[in-house]
Amino acid sequence: LEVRIEELEAKLEAANTFQILTGSRESLARDIASLESQAASLSTDVGAVQGALFQARSELGRILAATASIETAVGSFISTKVAGTSMEPGITERDLVFLKLPPFSVVTGDVIVSGNPACPYMHRIVAAVAGGWQTKGDNRSVVDNKWQWPGVCSEQLTLCRKIGTMPSWRNLSVGK
Repeated sequence: LEVRIEELEAKLEAANTFQILTGSRESLARDIASLESQAASLSTDVGAVQGALFQARSELGRILAATASIETAVGSFISTKVAGTSMEPGITERDLVFLKLPPFSVVTGDVIVSGNPACPYMHRIVAAVAGGWQTKGDNRSVVDNKWQWPGVCSEQLTLCRKIGTMPSWRNLSVGK
């Protein structure tokens, strides 16, 4: 009889343990289902945010393109794609820049474009020198000794402003 009581107690303990484990398993399954539902909701929210960002970037691109068209039409700006690495990291080969046509005034820190139209130079003004400006590429350690720009507003000189990586707009003048 004693052995039989011990067996029944052991079975009762095993049944209680099984019931606890079963309840825990069911509770865990409910928790997992709830978390999966929350994850699906978050995924939908992330998708909506990504869609809104895409639309905002597209709209900004249209606005910038319209602005460029208007500025080009009135003759105060032209746009061009950048070639070369001398102005990296501020201006890269992927970038589009607006070039302001004369008349304008420049100061130290402005980015200018000049030289042969077939092979123009885009560098930053680093100093005013007698009769012109001394320039240097941002990615260069040496100043352009032979490039002293005669006159502030020569017909061949343009002032550079950049459309950065979409959708940001960056002004490349130092200290402005």
